[in-house]
Amino acid sequence: MNASQSCPSGVIAIIPARGGSKGVPLKNLREIGFRPLIVHTIEAAKRAKMIDRVVVSTDSQLIARVAEQAGAEIPFIRPAELSDDKTSLAAVMNHFVQWCGKNGWDITTLVILEPTSPLRTSNHIDEAVQLFFESNADTVISVQEDRSLGWELDETGFAKPLQNERLNRQYMKPRFKENGAIFVTRPEVITDETTIGSNVKLYVMSDRESIDINNFWELRLSDIILRNVKILFHFKANAELGFGHYYRAMTLANRLYYNDIVLVCSDYDQNLKDRIATVGFKYYLTDDPLSIILRESPSIVVNDILDTSEEYMRELSNHTRLVVNFEDLGPGRFFADLVFNALYDDFSIDPSHYGGAAYAILREEFLFLERHIIKEKVELITATFGGSDPNNIAHHCMNVLPKQFPDIQFRIIIGPGYKHSRAKIKKLDSQLDNAELIDGSTNMAKHLHEADIAITSGGRTVFEAAACGTPCIVICQNQREMRHRHITSRDGVINLGLFSKDDTMNRLVSVIEKLIERPSLRTTMSERGSKLVDGMGLFRIIGLIERKARMKGITRML
Repeated sequence: MNASQSCPSGVIAIIPARGGSKGVPLKNLREIGFRPLIVHTIEAAKRAKMIDRVVVSTDSQLIARVAEQAGAEIPFIRPAELSDDKTSLAAVMNHFVQWCGKNGWDITTLVILEPTSPLRTSNHIDEAVQLFFESNADTVISVQEDRSLGWELDETGFAKPLQNERLNRQYMKPRFKENGAIFVTRPEVITDETTIGSNVKLYVMSDRESIDINNFWELRLSDIILRNVKILFHFKANAELGFGHYYRAMTLANRLYYNDIVLVCSDYDQNLKDRIATVGFKYYLTDDPLSIILRESPSIVVNDILDTSEEYMRELSNHTRLVVNFEDLGPGRFFADLVFNALYDDFSIDPSHYGGAAYAILREEFLFLERHIIKEKVELITATFGGSDPNNIAHHCMNVLPKQFPDIQFRIIIGPGYKHSRAKIKKLDSQLDNAELIDGSTNMAKHLHEADIAITSGGRTVFEAAACGTPCIVICQNQREMRHRHITSRDGVINLGLFSKDDTMNRLVSVIEKLIERPSLRTTMSERGSKLVDGMGLFRIIGLIERKARMKGITRML
């Protein structure tokens, strides 16, 4: 703990940490996020590129020992008269500046880092120091924005507002309050009374990053945040691909919201932009997802992008502790830690690959539905083919079924990616009394649950119909759908196979006639479908991710 023989010149980070603390006894040594509180600040300062040296000023031999082990310098033990709860920060900093002058330390810039701000990172420090140099300020102070309505007491004890008019917070002129995380200042402005010069710039930090620990509640809150896992969801979603990957990512993210969630979409359109802007999570829209993943450095990456390449997955696994893939049949899947393919059987002997309907993730709207009642008479049939409906099955259904079954109401739903003529199908709809065209549905659970029969392609909508208990007829759009394991009679589904225009429509009419005549068959289909999907897939997947995370040393509870 002796002063270094060298005479450093440059940017010095100084961490004031006294041993006495009344609000939280031994606060600077309390374990938080698996480390003593002061260590978080030391590590952030040592990682900062703009810092030349990290020093701790303390009156405690115990704090000094812990700080030195973490990599900080302890050139002296602070005198007791500068270590009680009445001593100002300015007096402590002035003592350090004077000590430096006596010992030949030539300091150009002083960066004061209170150890009670554990959520301040090396990036924050670097950005604040950079602002200091670029602005030629005397002092840069870290702050958080405060748009709250404030009050003060007058000399009579009555309250008066600090603002002239009451406005919604978004229209209020922002004020800023110090958060105590960072002070960058010129040594020559420091006295026993102040650390702040005349020309001041503000470095704004978020409310989350600005937590300053002064009591046990703030200690517990910071501990929860520091133990969080950063989970990045990478998905593709647009009108043509459909939004199933987006909805699955959001369902998982909303369940894991207490972690640090980041969303990355690498194939998107305006529809996705409008949706993702309202979710409340940090997100990126990019054609270079790997660079974003490397920059964010998450502990867990969840890919919902269909088949992955070996090159992408190798690079990802080199930089991420845990990688989870959905619906991946590509060569990259063998480099993932977990693979979930609800649409396929357990296709691999690899124990980290899970297949089948037990791992179907349903949106919240499908989890709490009333029991579906099978009626004697079929009154409503809903048909939806998701995404872009490449074979235009919706138009074929609209053209054939309402005329064939005039006593039944038909609800035909097309998605935002419907790639055929909307004018034609709308014109056809206008000519029919027993058909309703819905262009983009926001409540699929309602439409499927109300239907007596559902007609859909062979994707995730089959799981949704099963969750509703609605008998389902499947028409596959492509060969990939033909491989899906949940489109068989054992699952309560009548599968008409790959779409083949007139042949498929003739068979569809025949199947509908059979279901109209046989309520008992519809009952059997409903019961089998309900058994196919129990709504627990989301929780099974979270449990498996949590178990794998613990095996990888990612210790935050998911």
